Amino acid sequence: MMSADAFMQLGFGQAEDLIDEGIHFANLPPNYVAWFLIPLGILLFVWFIYRRERITSPWARGVLITLRALAVLMVILLLYDPYRQFRKVEEIRSLVCVLVDESASMAHHDGYRQSSEVGESLAKAAGLPSSSDLGTFTRRDLVLKTLGTDGSALIEKLGEKHDVKLFGFSTGKPRPMSKLEDVRSDGPRTATGDALTRLLQDPDIQARPDASIILVSDGRTNSGGNPEDVARFAGKRDEVPIHVVGVGDPQAMRDIALRFVKADEVILQHNTMKMELTLFNEGYEGEYVTIQIKDQQGRPWAAARSEKLGPSGQEQIITLDAKATRPPGTYTLNVTVIGPAAEENKRNNSRKHVVTIKDDRLRVLYVDTLPRWEYRRLKNFLVRGEESFDTQCLLLSAEESFIQEHTVRPDGSVPSLRSFPTDFEALDRYDVIIFGDVDPSRLAPTRDGVRKILSNIAKFVDQGGGLAIICGDGWTPLSYVDTPLEDLLPVDISSGAEGGPLRNYVAEWKPHLTAVGRAHPVLQIRKDPKENRRVWEEPGYGLKALRWWYPVARAKPGAQVLAYHPEHRNRFGYDPIFVVSNYGDGPVFFNATDETWRWFYLRGPVDFNRFWGNVVRYLARAHLYRGSKRFKLASDASEYRQGESVQLTAWIKNRVLEPETSPTWKVMIVPPDGQGRVVEFARRRDGEYTHAFKPTKEGQYQAWVLGEEGIAGPRYAPVTFEVRIVDPETDVTAMDEAALMRIAEASGGTYVPLWNGGNILERLRADTTRRSSVVTRPLKSRGWLPLVFLVLLTLEWILRKRWNLT
Repeated sequence: MMSADAFMQLGFGQAEDLIDEGIHFANLPPNYVAWFLIPLGILLFVWFIYRRERITSPWARGVLITLRALAVLMVILLLYDPYRQFRKVEEIRSLVCVLVDESASMAHHDGYRQSSEVGESLAKAAGLPSSSDLGTFTRRDLVLKTLGTDGSALIEKLGEKHDVKLFGFSTGKPRPMSKLEDVRSDGPRTATGDALTRLLQDPDIQARPDASIILVSDGRTNSGGNPEDVARFAGKRDEVPIHVVGVGDPQAMRDIALRFVKADEVILQHNTMKMELTLFNEGYEGEYVTIQIKDQQGRPWAAARSEKLGPSGQEQIITLDAKATRPPGTYTLNVTVIGPAAEENKRNNSRKHVVTIKDDRLRVLYVDTLPRWEYRRLKNFLVRGEESFDTQCLLLSAEESFIQEHTVRPDGSVPSLRSFPTDFEALDRYDVIIFGDVDPSRLAPTRDGVRKILSNIAKFVDQGGGLAIICGDGWTPLSYVDTPLEDLLPVDISSGAEGGPLRNYVAEWKPHLTAVGRAHPVLQIRKDPKENRRVWEEPGYGLKALRWWYPVARAKPGAQVLAYHPEHRNRFGYDPIFVVSNYGDGPVFFNATDETWRWFYLRGPVDFNRFWGNVVRYLARAHLYRGSKRFKLASDASEYRQGESVQLTAWIKNRVLEPETSPTWKVMIVPPDGQGRVVEFARRRDGEYTHAFKPTKEGQYQAWVLGEEGIAGPRYAPVTFEVRIVDPETDVTAMDEAALMRIAEASGGTYVPLWNGGNILERLRADTTRRSSVVTRPLKSRGWLPLVFLVLLTLEWILRKRWNLT
């Protein structure tokens, strides 16, 4: 135990009077043994000894027994190790460690031009006239004036009620200082996390449960550990709050950045290009920006659009449309985000996107046997309703003298067909084939001719052409079992389904969309996802209900069911209505009903045309992207400082130009020394893959996407970016107020700006703490105890002699 004298030597404060808490025993056995059995045993032992003595007087016998018992009891008590206990209560002053940033960024001059109110408040706190030009003072100067004697005199006021230890830091080792004026501003880096770690290891802080830390910094950490993690550790384990005084202009850190522009690289003239912009803002949450899209001649491609910025520190996706009204050619578009006039860094507010406009029209071949309602409506849309389609129709039941329907062009470039193309070269001129309820025997006069045509169709799809199948109750798809066409269909037609292709006009129904179908471009006939689903599925709303469908058994493995019958099931599940799949490099669309023409009844051709326009464009993607890239790679900046993280994003399409779904995709990254390495990018969402890394070498880096061919294949979508070595203290000097707030919050402390630094006193713990301690004083070392024992034995000896006892 600590003695009272030793405790006083600690010097924490002036002790009050000791409170006596009585006598205690260090080696006391259980109470029933100590205070019952042992005393009883002593009495019996002494009585047994004196029982044989020739003592006639009972009074004399009792006196001798008592003296001997007390002597034995004294020996037993000394064996119990008795001590006197006192409680000492004292008041201890709390400890405050002030840690001041000494890095070179503290020599920066902030103009406070964007925040005049903050500048005026800071000038007042520093004891300067309100008209003072704060840009003439360094951050260190303002710290001295604001927290020193000219301002709040924070250090002096802290010393009145607290024990204060003052430190400066730049690297990870805090430097003790005797006064605030000793602070410097020439440190090579800012290792806030490391400095806090070392300070928390200080013996005084570890021994004082009432310790606090005041961090004075601009928050621009560029070296060492993460200060937020250290602060979180300090608050939870050590219970040391870190109060933060922020130094610098908080408005200088605010920024708006246009990180990525994702859009089509090739588009048909007069079509709409979908653009996806990735915006990032720091400190501008809730404010509005204007987005402009102009070509290299300054001509707008879309109306200027105002957008509200999302949460600070997070990315947000903005989608917009740009109409391709310019003549065919390649254009460089400047996508610019115009933010508030006060934003200083506007270098990252714009991105370029190169797009090629083509005047090619989608070439469509539509074949059917009979002029059923589906054929009539769809033929009119393809031939007359869309400028981007060059359509040739072939009605197999028509007489030879019948002039087949076709798109009429002034130059006669789209003639009327006489028969189905028999050679592959002629078939390959089309982008999309729509195959209705086709009687295969009418395609060619001989079986070999029919089989050759069907084989050419399979080859056409395998090499990237698009095919749409529209079922009927005559021939499609049942007549194509065991033909080359069966293999490319996305549904199983060989096993059959219950019910057969009989017409049933009793119950109307509307197709229900699968999760895939709700997001698939073919079924997007309304912009709002909820409205789109309601149009498709809700009875009496949107699209008119259907009556007939061909009940195929199931979709093939790998195919995607977009919509299904809401009630009719077979042993495999609900009957599929719309199904898509890939055959080789080409997409295939299967339509189990021939009653989409019924959608004319409610909105005329609007929904019908939009649906079939989606189908044709989906199937013609290979044409639309012919000569362009399946791959796109971009970095979030063109230049980086050493130690910064490089964010690379790759957009990947598969061979049929759908968003790739593989979990990873390989990209080659080559640093300046030429020692390239293959990196697997992780899928962020379908078609989009990302990877971040911190470069370690200065110079130019290269990266490109690897195709299925691997390293030996072409370099797809190559990009370059520069990494340069800079002084981290002078390259980025903006105050990072958000980081300082996170440090304070993580530790349970408080953040205040420099102009309000004097109020940090209100946030500190109590200036004194009442602490109690125990003081013990051993009794067996006291001289009077042996004396008492000797007196008892001597008194017994005298009485025995007096009474003539041996």
